[in-house]
Amino acid sequence: MAGIVVSKYDHSPVHKAIVTRDYAGLRRILAGLPRLCDPAEIRTQSASLAEEEKADAIAAVIDRRDVRNHETPLHLAVKLGDQTATEMLMVAGAD
Repeated sequence: MAGIVVSKYDHSPVHKAIVTRDYAGLRRILAGLPRLCDPAEIRTQSASLAEEEKADAIAAVIDRRDVRNHETPLHLAVKLGDQTATEMLMVAGAD
């Protein structure tokens, strides 16, 4: 973590968990995200809209870019060579 100022990530819990390698914290954040249903189960427009809202809520957390260099949490994990965080984010649906 040499050269990384952790306080620059205080406003983004996911980024901060990655920078500090707080896997338990990252796991808690990801576990609190809504779960998308199987697309085959979406049969109405209202169900589709509900799933879209869930997807937006997930993206707001795991695809956030309001940090230095506009890196998403996944970009940051890869940049830091953090395979554990990278895998956790990919399983959660990060882009």
